[in-house]
Formats: sequence, structure tokens, C-alpha cells
Amino acid sequence: MSEAARARVGGHPRDPLADLEFVERQLVRYRPLPPRWHWALSASGPQRASQTLLEGLADLSNRRGLPIFTHVYETKAQTAKARMRYTAHDGSMIRYLAETGLLKPGQILLMAFG
Repeated sequence: MSEAARARVGGHPRDPLADLEFVERQLVRYRPLPPRWHWALSASGPQRASQTLLEGLADLSNRRGLPIFTHVYETKAQTAKARMRYTAHDGSMIRYLAETGLLKPGQILLMAFG
């Protein structure tokens, strides 16, 4: 695989504030939405998102009245990783999300236990 392809697939750290600004510009740019279309925000996996990004999503959700969807505890590996990563929150991703402001009415946690 070429270096360029490897970099693209492997990803790289991004500026969460720049990403949040981009999302907010799109919220303004694409208004009004067609009937039955609605905006929502998501951190597909909180364990892969920085605290800055999660707190920014919570802020954007509050300011724009948007729901947030995220996936938590869908695999045993994700549960084990949470126990190791969130030691300051007793190993709980849920407690961590509450601290970042993501647990509120309108927040949808997609969970699967297996």
C-alpha cells in the first residue's frame, strides 16, 4: 500500500474544534431541511473521540436543540477498554459521558450486550 493510501486509511489526529465549526457551518448552510429530515449529532464511539470533541458535541447539541446518538458497550472489547481507559470514572464510560455533558434528554445510547 502506498504511503498516501496508508495515511488516509490509518487516519490522523484532527482538530476537534475545527471539526465542530465545520459541522455547525453545515447546520446553517443546509436550512431549511426537506420535510421529515432532521439533524442529529454523533460520536460513533466515544472511546475514539477526545474529551474536547465530546464536550463540543454536548455544547452544540444544547445550543441547537439536536439529539446525539452514540454507541457504547457493544462488544466485550469495548467494555474492557472502557474499564482500562476511564479509571477516573470507576471504569465506566457512562460516568465519563455524563461528565462531558452528553447524558441528557435527547441522547440516544446504542447498546448491545453479547
